[in-house]
Amino acid sequence: MQAFIPTLNQMLYLFACILIGWGVHKIKLLPENADQTISKLLSFVVMPALIINSFYSNCTIENLVSNGPALLYSIAYYLMSMVIGIVLAPFFSKDKGVQGLYKYSFMITNMGFMGNALILGLFGQEKLFTYLMFSLPGTILVYSIGVVWLTGGQKKFTLKSLANPMFAFMLFGIVLGLIHPPLPTFVTTTLGALANCFSALAMLLTGFVVAKFELKKLLQVKPVYVLTLLRTILLPIGFYFLFKVIGTPPDILLLVTFTAAMPLGMNTIIFPAAYGGDLTTGASMAVISNIVGLISVPLILSLVL
Repeated sequence: MQAFIPTLNQMLYLFACILIGWGVHKIKLLPENADQTISKLLSFVVMPALIINSFYSNCTIENLVSNGPALLYSIAYYLMSMVIGIVLAPFFSKDKGVQGLYKYSFMITNMGFMGNALILGLFGQEKLFTYLMFSLPGTILVYSIGVVWLTGGQKKFTLKSLANPMFAFMLFGIVLGLIHPPLPTFVTTTLGALANCFSALAMLLTGFVVAKFELKKLLQVKPVYVLTLLRTILLPIGFYFLFKVIGTPPDILLLVTFTAAMPLGMNTIIFPAAYGGDLTTGASMAVISNIVGLISVPLILSLVL
């Protein structure tokens, strides 16, 4: 249980940023559409800096080879999560569009904003690089079958779906890390400073977006409580013991358990909003799972740390 307090402190910091973002919207400190600007800033400036900074420092042939097994375990984890989602989603709703939200939520947790922020805060840049590599299969699923599920089938998967900033900057970071040209100090300092903005800015955005919904209404979506129990507590514990039994190396076991334990993110709001889908269920998933995650994440990570 030595990891409980440090993890709880990090979760409280992230949750405090979410509350500040929520408050900023409620008092109308920023324009209603400020979340679009913040999202673009994160996607095209801060997140790229985070990725490039991590890959430049840690991406070597040796590290890529050593992370090969992590990718195999990651594929196994995501395939099992996907099957669980396909099997269980029909029990949560008869509506095909809403079923897609549940399928996605069983398959993908908030590995991006919350996952990156927490890994960086707890373990630093070296572990962030390993986590980004581990998350690669999940990122592919988000922009393939994930988008189809989130939009109720309105958006079809094409190879162009994978042409997004995340993959582009990861590829650039890998090349930059392998070549490892000497960069001027001001460049590395700038990358580091922008990367350090990621955690707070991502959580502020989360709070700002969630504040657009009526909290009381979000807390009344009863099936989401069952989903949250399964997704943030029972499944992470189940995956931990399953992967431990089959002899998973401790560092990879940590990544599996960590990824499974993350609360749900904002894609269940963002993608349906673009296609006229159900927003209440997705927003409810984000709110309830993050509240529960405040305690469940430190407890579950205490199993492996």
